[in-house]
Amino acid sequence: MRRRIAVALAAALALPVVASAQDIAPPPQQRFTISPFLGYAFTYHQKGTVRFTDPKGTSVADYVRDVGGGVMPGISVEYQATHRFGFSAAGAYSRRGEESLSTDFVEVAPLFSPGGSLWFARAAVTLDLYESDDDVRMFKPTAQVSVGPALVREVPAVETGRLASNSFAVHAAVAAELPLPWKGFSFRGAFEDYMTYLPSAEVAIQLGTDVSQQLGQAYGAELSGGATHLYVVRAGLSYHF
Repeated sequence: MRRRIAVALAAALALPVVASAQDIAPPPQQRFTISPFLGYAFTYHQKGTVRFTDPKGTSVADYVRDVGGGVMPGISVEYQATHRFGFSAAGAYSRRGEESLSTDFVEVAPLFSPGGSLWFARAAVTLDLYESDDDVRMFKPTAQVSVGPALVREVPAVETGRLASNSFAVHAAVAAELPLPWKGFSFRGAFEDYMTYLPSAEVAIQLGTDVSQQLGQAYGAELSGGATHLYVVRAGLSYHF
């Protein structure tokens, strides 16, 4: 009888300890993330009209400018301000492929140039999407969307004779992340769009010079067109701390 009373008393004393063990505070939230990545910036296309001017008058033609894609290494850093919202900043570099420009102006050959490079810098507000509560997998993939301002610096190849230019852009991205078995590490992939109006004055000067040489008389050129979309895919490791 005494043994049963002792066992019951021990169980009663242990109950608060067991209950408190079930109410352990969660580990502190990992607010910072650093993500080196390797991406690819796709060929970008520009279409519009070109106004040629010579001593006899003005002619208007359509033009198409293509700049080849290239590998894009970079790095991003993030700060998680709340459970879902945060801020990020990133920088990247892309070596471009060959550039071509053609018009339907009579008897004018296409213009070809070496590629040059693009530099990207951007800031963004991030939004983590909700996770599914009934997902019982050990490693849950997560998703994130972000939007913010960016700066795109275009550096043409030296052979073109054009000057470097800076353009403001609107950046938007969607990303997916899969945690890895190592604490703090995950794999992240993303698709990005930099929407910008790239300056065309230097391209127009080069085009006018090229047309003047082909036709044997002085021509000026003025380009007009809409926004340019610079699409990028990237993947890399992320470390949360």
